[in-house]
Amino acid sequence: MGTADTKKYLSFFFVGIVFLGVFFIYRYSGADRDSGRQTDTASIDQTSVAESGERPSPVFDAAGGGGAYLPYTSLASLQDAADNGPVVLFFHAEWCPGCRVLHEDIQTSIDAIPSNLTIFHADHDTDLDLRNRYRITRQHTILLLDASLAPVKSWYGSRNLTDILDHVVSG
Repeated sequence: MGTADTKKYLSFFFVGIVFLGVFFIYRYSGADRDSGRQTDTASIDQTSVAESGERPSPVFDAAGGGGAYLPYTSLASLQDAADNGPVVLFFHAEWCPGCRVLHEDIQTSIDAIPSNLTIFHADHDTDLDLRNRYRITRQHTILLLDASLAPVKSWYGSRNLTDILDHVVSG
């Protein structure tokens, strides 16, 4: 093999390495994780759609104040809250920077949570039964639940309470 062939193969090799590097940086950097991209709730809970045919959006009182931001403790606590209004379930992880930003924003804006809205934060790493129930595969996933605790809407990447409230209003 001559010097020209060696240079040619090295050029292809380096171009390939650069391409793979760019691919892996994009894929694993989280560039698409904080976009607030909505997911298809039909893939989350197909049985509730099949039974009812459609999912009504929870009634939402847009006036701020009096709502709650609570740690998830049990399905019974979710059901108690759902009996009184919309419920949002936020799957956070302590190691997730975006989750920490949202958690802190909700805590500092707690007075803006509408009176009939309850937001629960569940630990993505330890609340495995809840994660499995809703087929959650990534931290920073947020669900809007109806009165039967079926997901009405699912999304991820919200950075603040205002974004969550926008998703709840658009149901």
